[in-house]
Amino acid sequence: MIRSTLPVLWFLALAGTAACGSPDDARLTDDSHTWFLADEAAGWELLELEAGSGWRVMGLPLPAPERTTVRALYHTLIYDGEGPGRPLPVAGPVQDVRLFAGDRALAAVLDADGKLWLWDLRSGAVSTLAEEVFPGFSFSPDGRRLAYSAGQIPEMDLYVVSVDTREITRLTHEDGPVVGPAFSPDGTEVAFVSSVGGYASIAAVSVTGGTIRRLTNRDLPVDGAPVHSSRLAPFPESRRPMLWTPDGLFFEHARGVVQLSETGSVVARWPGARFPVSARGRVLHLTEGRLAPLTQTEVAR
Repeated sequence: MIRSTLPVLWFLALAGTAACGSPDDARLTDDSHTWFLADEAAGWELLELEAGSGWRVMGLPLPAPERTTVRALYHTLIYDGEGPGRPLPVAGPVQDVRLFAGDRALAAVLDADGKLWLWDLRSGAVSTLAEEVFPGFSFSPDGRRLAYSAGQIPEMDLYVVSVDTREITRLTHEDGPVVGPAFSPDGTEVAFVSSVGGYASIAAVSVTGGTIRRLTNRDLPVDGAPVHSSRLAPFPESRRPMLWTPDGLFFEHARGVVQLSETGSVVARWPGARFPVSARGRVLHLTEGRLAPLTQTEVAR
């Protein structure tokens, strides 16, 4: 019998000390619509990648602070085509970061205190979006909104904030953790991971709030009664949010990347794959230091 420990799973990440190198020699190149990531310098990790532009954030893991829910902190450098890597414009280490490139160039940065900052890469302006934010947040497809979960663990809920007006809309009133939001391709819904009933499940709700659609584990009891693991649907097991494309939802699971249909059924699995990103209408994944498409030949149903 398995019951989800969602907050713990979501926070798992490398948090040891590492040698201070520089990832300045890491480069992305374009070769037949496939992005390749050169070898990372010692100790640095790829934290975020905007595959369409090639912008990326590299992180050097730091020790996790004592007596806190924070489990992963990083020194960070961003590579955005403006020369060598440069620090993100927030004080101290970073928990998480998302990038958006389109008609605007933005970075959402979560600092060590749970404060979410918005950085306009073109104007240089930095401002606060929200507080008590959990790692794993997402920009809408047009970059006008950002979905995030906030609150005191384990009492968290889902919110959407307008990048332009800073108006915040609360989308859920769940009695338990809510994490990892991802916008639908048309920007009208947000998918997220919920543990209502004690089991990590994927659900979706309109960006204006309202009725929640349960996508996975719809037939499970809501009273927390024990359920065999064979009945549980997969869910994201990394700090990165899901990726919602016209082909469905993609996310990292313990054994690789999983693809779900919009109704919550498993479409495909790619064992060993990680870091799914979208570029040019295709879903790519990180494998052996390079980004490559998820191809049908790698599918294990």
